[in-house]
Amino acid sequence: MTLDDDVVTGTVEPRADVAVRQADPPLLEVAGLRVQFRTARGPVTVLDGVDYQVHRGRTLAVVGESGSGKSVTARAIMGILPRTASIVGGSIRLAGVDLVRARESVRRAARGARVAMVFQDALSALNPVLPVGYQIVEGCRRKGGMSRAEGRRRAVELMDQVGIPAARARVGAFPHEFSGGMRQRVMIAMALARDPEVLIADEPTTALDVTIQAQILRLLADLQTQRNMGLVMITHDMGVVANTADEIAVMYAGRIVEQGSASEVFGTPAHPYTRALLGSIPRPELRGQRLPAIAGSPPDPSATPSGCPFRSRCPQAMPVCGTRPPVVRWRGPLPGSIGDEAGGLDARIGDETSSPRAEIGDEAGGLASDAGGAPGSGERMAACHLLTPGAQS
Repeated sequence: MTLDDDVVTGTVEPRADVAVRQADPPLLEVAGLRVQFRTARGPVTVLDGVDYQVHRGRTLAVVGESGSGKSVTARAIMGILPRTASIVGGSIRLAGVDLVRARESVRRAARGARVAMVFQDALSALNPVLPVGYQIVEGCRRKGGMSRAEGRRRAVELMDQVGIPAARARVGAFPHEFSGGMRQRVMIAMALARDPEVLIADEPTTALDVTIQAQILRLLADLQTQRNMGLVMITHDMGVVANTADEIAVMYAGRIVEQGSASEVFGTPAHPYTRALLGSIPRPELRGQRLPAIAGSPPDPSATPSGCPFRSRCPQAMPVCGTRPPVVRWRGPLPGSIGDEAGGLDARIGDETSSPRAEIGDEAGGLASDAGGAPGSGERMAACHLLTPGAQS
């Protein structure tokens, strides 16, 4: 089955996992990240303890509905939050350097050179009055003293790498002269101009038809392999990342509610929200049927309910969900039994006699890790009372 088939039909077949070498430290580590926006009604917390790691040569997919905090996390990493926003807690370590506490000169030096971002709307991100070739190498020329002729050669080289045909003839063209898919390739070329170690792709396939989506995803996967980069793929569509992600972090209301390897999250989703997202993916066997939908809407960040923020939309909510949800970490099969109502998919829960390890975090501490940081190799995390012993009794 090709990637094009997966995107067109919505079939989910996650690629095989490649074990993370635990001796290799993560390129990017986000730990306990909290971001607030200043509003007329007072500060509003939009990220509440986000944890994840990105390793060299690996793809982390960050998925969730619009407004869950995916892009805000990416902008916090890049240091381009709006002026009304501020980081009020946590750390963002890039190759061991905490960007939250680093000097502005250090953050500027890292931006583009060590971590780069492909933005969601290429037409809005590109300057309409400058040729694309100039925009691709603008950062290189400013930082490296590159001449105009050298910059043009570099732009042509990058445009060739991202698959733009007749790059030498089109290096002087303007953004409006390119199709949506070609503009997205220009954005990828811009992000790669200074050879970053980590690339963040924020909804890179939005507003593109399914064939072009498959091409962009394949391009990102090929470039990651060639450059051995860490890749963060931000999307609201879990079907898009089925064949490209190594790890998945599911976000809801500014928090990570589930995290683990792609094969485990797709095969045995632990959180009802994850199951609901998977259940809404179009599949051939559902042709002619109405797709399952998640009832209700995400909570207003300025009035987030107590306890689990998903409980008002969850068909499996229990009274205990009114308290802050625990952080459960485990290895092996799921440490609890989750019903089939939320996602409509077979959870394929393993044999409970294998005694999986489960550790419950401090409920008073919210989504702070009980072990410190994001899950390590082979470890899964979910914030749901359905996984805690005796919660359903």
